[in-house]
Order: sequence, then structure tokens, then C-alpha cells
Amino acid sequence: MKVSTRNLLVMAALGGLTALVLLALIPFTGALAAFAPPLYALVVSVYSVLPFLARRLLGFGITATLVSLFAGLLTGAFTPIGYLALVPLLAGSLAFDLTATLLLRAKRVDRAGAGRPAGWVWVVAAAVSGVALFLVSLPVFSSDDLVPGVLLATSAARVIGQVCAALIAGVLARRLARAGLARTH
Repeated sequence: MKVSTRNLLVMAALGGLTALVLLALIPFTGALAAFAPPLYALVVSVYSVLPFLARRLLGFGITATLVSLFAGLLTGAFTPIGYLALVPLLAGSLAFDLTATLLLRAKRVDRAGAGRPAGWVWVVAAAVSGVALFLVSLPVFSSDDLVPGVLLATSAARVIGQVCAALIAGVLARRLARAGLARTH
């Protein structure tokens, strides 16, 4: 699919909405990250819902990454960590986009174009995204949190949160398609 003006506008709109969600949650997530990293990992997965939705609606390779880029650029001036917020946003979305693209290409060869992608593609891509986000978050863990129990719980929460974000994006994509507002890929 081409990157048309319409697609760029859809990505920018979803990036703007993601930025608003991010800005609304920043006061809570900062404290949550310090006191309960696994709970933080679950809560911040909400930042992935709209980029994942964009990938499903527009259907080309770097959609989620571009939506996250727009969101990060919009929020960078207003977050305590500035444009460093781009790192987790882009890491998770890029992992999602790359995994989905690879799986869809492999699946296309197997199925010879028979219908839309199966839901497992999005779930696997989201799980890979969760692993990438966990790895990006490791350097900012406090030394008290670098214990096996917290690390295991946080990694599981990252993966579960991202999979839930992909499932929510799937529900939204199907409802938008049913309402005639979008096609799903």
C-alpha cells in the first residue's frame, strides 16, 4: 500500500491521540514505575493501542512506528524525560511492525492470498514488542528492582500488556470496519 496523504493524516491523527493519552498518564506512570514496575508495564501498554490499530487499518510496514514517532515528537516537549520518550515508543512499535511484516510475508507465501491475516500474527508481533520494551527498560531499573522476581513479573507484564493492546486494537479495527469507516488488513 502507498503512503498517501490520507494515510499520513490518519497516522498523524492517531499519533496526536496517542500523545494525549501519554500526556494524561504521565503524572501517574512516573510514580508507578518507581514503586511497581510490573504494574507500570501493564498500564503503559495503552500507549500501543492506537499505533497497533493504525497498522491494522492501513496495512503497510511501518505504520505503528510512524504513529509512535508522531506521538513522541508531540509529547517530547512536555514529558519529564523529553524526547527520550521516543526510545520506548519507537522500540515497541518498530518491533511490532517488523515482526508483523515478516510473519505476513511468510504467511502470504503459504496461503497464496487467501483472506486477511490471522489474529495470531498480531499477537506474536505484540509479544515480540513486549520483549523489546522490556529490554529497553532494563537500563532504567533501580538496583532494588534487579531481582529475579521483579524482572520476571515485569517481563511477563510487558508481554501481556502488549498482547492486550493488540487485541484491543483488533476489536477497534473490526468495529470501525463494520461501521464502514475503515478496512482492516
